[in-house]
Amino acid sequence: MARKTGAEFPAVVIPMPLLEERLMLSRQLGGAFGIALGLGALGLAALYQGTQERPSTLFGENPAVFRQLQHMYGIAWSLHYLGRAALLRDDAERASALLGESLRMRRDLDDKAGIAQYLEGMAAVALARQQPVPAARLFGAAVVLREAIDAPHSPAERLAYERDVQLGKSQLDEGPFTTAWATATAMGLEQAAAYALGEAPNS
Repeated sequence: MARKTGAEFPAVVIPMPLLEERLMLSRQLGGAFGIALGLGALGLAALYQGTQERPSTLFGENPAVFRQLQHMYGIAWSLHYLGRAALLRDDAERASALLGESLRMRRDLDDKAGIAQYLEGMAAVALARQQPVPAARLFGAAVVLREAIDAPHSPAERLAYERDVQLGKSQLDEGPFTTAWATATAMGLEQAAAYALGEAPNS
């Protein structure tokens, strides 16, 4: 049996042919924003279906398109999911670097929902490195941020998130995992934000 890491996503039924058609039409029309949206939608579909190489190809093209548009949020968003795609290829170091690059942009944008995504992404990095206690703290800090700004997961994100949390509990007895999580959820918003900006999963 293959070793499970925080890189794997649950299977999600998404109409890939429709997304392919949308991207092809956007390329034919030549609209950069439509191309960027098409790449992102198809990249997410491939990511959540667990495809190893395609998400990196699609998200890898996206930052350049968003840079052409001077769309900083789009660049940050693309880098985040490019990092998540790196985890599918068991490349935790590249994933961490890409997530960190995305975080720096999201700080400048004051994108708290994006910072919460960063925490969850770094929790997945920690799980890939077999470090469940830091992962639990990162998950807990993300909960604080999401609750403070009322930013729930999308249905697909929720499936992946719950799977990662269960993986964390499987790497460590549930008691210590829950204790580490509770320590983080007891933080205030400012503490959680500081944790997001300064805590590394291997600390």
